[in-house]
Amino acid sequence: MESADLKKTISHADECEVSKIDSNGMIQGGLQGLTIDNVLPKHDKPWYRVPHLLQLNIIILAVLLTPTTNGFDGSMMNGLQTLPAWQSDFDHPKGGVLGLLSTINTIGFITALPFTGWITDYLGRKRPVQIGNIIMIVGAVLQTSAKNIGMFLTARFLLGFGLSIACVAAPAMVAELTYPTHRGKMTAIYNTNWFVGAIIAAWSTFGTFRINSSWSWRIPSLLQCAPSIIQLILSIWLPESPRWLISNDRREEAIQVLAKHHAGGDLSSPLVLFEISEISAAINAEKAQSQTKYSAFFKSAGNRHRLFVIIVLGIMQQASGNTLISYYLALILKQIGITSGTAQNGINGGLQIFNYIAALSSATLVDRLGRRTLILTGLGGMFVSYLLWTVLSAVNENQGYKHQSIGVGVVVLIFSFNFFYAISLTPIPFLYLTEVLPYSLRAKGMMISSFSGIAIGVMLGFVNPVALENIGWKYYIVSVVLLIVWILCAWFWFPETKGRSLEKIAQVFDGEDALLGEIDKEAANVQTEVIMTKH
Repeated sequence: MESADLKKTISHADECEVSKIDSNGMIQGGLQGLTIDNVLPKHDKPWYRVPHLLQLNIIILAVLLTPTTNGFDGSMMNGLQTLPAWQSDFDHPKGGVLGLLSTINTIGFITALPFTGWITDYLGRKRPVQIGNIIMIVGAVLQTSAKNIGMFLTARFLLGFGLSIACVAAPAMVAELTYPTHRGKMTAIYNTNWFVGAIIAAWSTFGTFRINSSWSWRIPSLLQCAPSIIQLILSIWLPESPRWLISNDRREEAIQVLAKHHAGGDLSSPLVLFEISEISAAINAEKAQSQTKYSAFFKSAGNRHRLFVIIVLGIMQQASGNTLISYYLALILKQIGITSGTAQNGINGGLQIFNYIAALSSATLVDRLGRRTLILTGLGGMFVSYLLWTVLSAVNENQGYKHQSIGVGVVVLIFSFNFFYAISLTPIPFLYLTEVLPYSLRAKGMMISSFSGIAIGVMLGFVNPVALENIGWKYYIVSVVLLIVWILCAWFWFPETKGRSLEKIAQVFDGEDALLGEIDKEAANVQTEVIMTKH
């Protein structure tokens, strides 16, 4: 290739701003000091009219749908317990057996969790998503064909086991593969799809309620594998994470992936050069400083800060009063005088749709409003809602639930609380986790955060019903106090991360000690590889 042609393909002077290119097609002045904004192509049309970006976002559905299976499962189990055929086929489970049916999915999730970090780092991001979905499909089919309680329990264990593997790899893949300007929104949208599964499950069990056979519960069980089948098919076209490829000395493949999906096939795009150079420099620096083991979380102030954030964020998702609503809404509604099954189901169904709209709206605003702003706004709104809810519940109980207007006020506050939870702790956590954790600790850190949340969730699963039965509304005070603690944690220890690439976020936690590596040295190496490839 002629030098002038190479210069033209590398510089793209008409599309973006980048350092000067010399007669040999090499960057003069280097990449140091540049940001991702300096090298982004200037598209004059929306992303859905740019073929390679449209294709990429469709393919990413292969991982975005992972939470859908989780939401489907939780909502479906609540629905199945209302079906006469399910009750009859499994001898009207109650007590410990019913509790095991509700928690076996979580037990499966926890069983797989210790291995998910290693699996995601060793096999990459793509294969764990595929493996997890295959296990979930097997679990859904086994649940559909279950003839006794043992088969049903085994199926639900497999569903949780497979979900655990996919849940650690999937958000990392979204964050590491998505186009730079879409990363914030796409990663935030990831967890909002929990509500998609919950809504579909609620309506499917409602639709099969009148079927007077075991198919009233077998059809919803079979539908549970639909998201996994869609993901498995789309994953055929899903590339491996370019960051994982670079970490495993497969940089040439990473260049091909980013060129195809971020630059429409242009190997010499300044965007691709910048991304590959920045990723390579950071990963090499992390390896040089032995930042690849769990012990690395304790080696520096920045990593200890990260460890605190990811543990608190995991616990915060479960211990903000939301589990009382998610799992015991019917009991809460009975406490305030709403005892009609139809009214309860209507409120629950409306609540799920309301939550999804709120969460999805918030996910589209993360890059404009910021992660920290949304978290603090959500926690503040949750605190006010819960405080007023507690006061009204106390008044309602003291007056013997005689005033329906107070009960209606409590329902309004439940919707208010869910709105603030949905705009903050639904879309933000997975996005924030992928950002605060450097590549070498990302999978490990997500496992730690998930374990923290699941452990607290299991504990609350046992504590909540006992506490509600014995002290009623007074138990809500615990959540009010916890929300104050979470607000203080977020205010003092949750920094803003918007407007930076995944690698540059390290500067927020590590300052001058951030392991960014020698980006110009990597850029020279990448350019040489591109030139050799083109020749």
